Amino acid sequence: MPSFMHRVRSRTKRDKGTAPTSSSTPDRTKRAPPAEKKIQKNQASPRGVIEDDFFISDVSSSEDGSFSSLKSDETTSSCEESSYDEETVYANDAPKALVDMIKNVFSGSDDEDSLSNGNADDVGSAKKVNTYSKQCYRLGLNDGNLVEMDIECSLIGKDIAKEMKDVLPSNNRLQKLCIGCSSDKHHRQIFRIILSGLGGNSSVSELVVRGASQVKTQEGTNDRIFNFDREAVSWLSPALAMNQSVQRICLKECRFIDSAIAILFMGMQHSRIKEISIVSCNLSDFNADIVSASLPLMGLTSLSIVDASLTTNGLRFVCDNIKKTASLTKLNLCRNALGRRGATLLAKSIKSSVHCKLTDLMLSSCSLDDVSMHHLVESLKGLPSLSIIDLSQNELSDQGALYLKGLLEMNNAITDLRVDGNKITSRKRLAAIADGLRYNNSVLKTFGFSATTSLAIFQTVDALEDLGGQIGATVSEAVNA
Repeated sequence: MPSFMHRVRSRTKRDKGTAPTSSSTPDRTKRAPPAEKKIQKNQASPRGVIEDDFFISDVSSSEDGSFSSLKSDETTSSCEESSYDEETVYANDAPKALVDMIKNVFSGSDDEDSLSNGNADDVGSAKKVNTYSKQCYRLGLNDGNLVEMDIECSLIGKDIAKEMKDVLPSNNRLQKLCIGCSSDKHHRQIFRIILSGLGGNSSVSELVVRGASQVKTQEGTNDRIFNFDREAVSWLSPALAMNQSVQRICLKECRFIDSAIAILFMGMQHSRIKEISIVSCNLSDFNADIVSASLPLMGLTSLSIVDASLTTNGLRFVCDNIKKTASLTKLNLCRNALGRRGATLLAKSIKSSVHCKLTDLMLSSCSLDDVSMHHLVESLKGLPSLSIIDLSQNELSDQGALYLKGLLEMNNAITDLRVDGNKITSRKRLAAIADGLRYNNSVLKTFGFSATTSLAIFQTVDALEDLGGQIGATVSEAVNA
């Protein structure tokens, strides 16, 4: 994107006691003597080349996103003594309001009340508003350090939202955009404005739409959940249809209303989205059917339905489409009460699928017990692509650990197995799981050593390490004595 300012000229008064004349063309041939005034031309800056009496330098960002202020090449010159000639400020595609905001950010004269439009009532919120204005400025500068942006719609007004909309299409550094919005109608309008600029962006690969982290709204309500209705879809769908860079979308803390999610997923079939996450949303059976149907239609590689109150019927829809989707490699169903029936459905789906290529299976906090694990293990033994399994925070006992030990012996592709937070008490069973993972991650497996032989080698190496440690401790004690 071209720089926002190619040239900034300031008309300084040669005589502070004399008012400037209103002649049509200033005499550019008359310059102050070099001894009196030192002029720097063609000075490089983040905005381009600045040619006249005043230049910008040391524009750097700090950890909190703040920027240094304008600096003049002489101490007697300041922003107050110089007046901007609006006719000589060039901003290309940038609106004049953004140029004005840039001046305010650097001069430190932001009117926080006008920026917040009444949405921020305390000093802390006002500071956040000012931070958003500076982030918007960095967005316009195409700052390479600004790769993620988290926007809270309750903390910004329409002016900043419109500037973000205007600069988003020309930015090619931002990679992740997160927008938090509540059910408040004013916040939703901010959400709509920002989304309208996403369609022309070519760098954002991940979009997160979530509920608001700020509870207070202009209407006095405390509902921070985002109402995902047809109106919201009418804003989001065109942006995703026009955008060619977003590959991952996450809907978090949303309330799906009527057929909104069906319309959204119908529109996303023409996008490049390959990873979908639905987190902390109450997903009905109908919506679960819509989401799962998108697996083969969109060729998804990752599906996460986390803490979505997924029922047995909803899981059945998901399992039916897993069998039809050869592209799916990651499945995350954490924090859904699957239980034995859910585990059985999932096991049958994986076992009967000739296309299943899952590499990551995340089933943390799914109310799985030993019987559930028996069904799952039987299906996962014949899945050579599987490498990561998360079974933490479930109800597995020592018997379940024994099933997992057999799984690691039958499927050497599994290199990461998480079982913390279960009811496994036998250290021997836990040690057996650790040995199986150690072998699956070792070089010995690639050379054809069996698990038994490798385990013997591991034990020998461990014994030598312990012996070496004891000898070292003995020698240290003798030296110190």
